[in-house]
Amino acid sequence: MDLKDWLLAASLDDSEIAIKTAETNDLAQPENPDLLSPSR
Repeated sequence: MDLKDWLLAASLDDSEIAIKTAETNDLAQPENPDLLSPSR
């Protein structure tokens, strides 16, 4: 089981999980908010 599977099993929705690696950057997608924004 990888971390994403564990998070999904812990009742997080797939839309609440963003992957950031050298190959994958879900955070760059426009629907993902700026996690460091003061409004969050």
